[in-house]
Amino acid sequence: MSAKSQGAPVQGGRPAKAALRTFSSRELLADAQEIIIEHEGELYRLRCTSKGKLILTK
Repeated sequence: MSAKSQGAPVQGGRPAKAALRTFSSRELLADAQEIIIEHEGELYRLRCTSKGKLILTK
């Protein structure tokens, strides 16, 4: 097999972008109104407001 056929699909000489992973807010929050997300050593708070809006704060 060639090196090109072993990796990600190639389009126009560049690797094709992988499909974005999708999560429902219900999956993330479950029964909670807010969760903490750790990203590169920093903590972020994702909360759902009483009107159903999502707010992400550091």
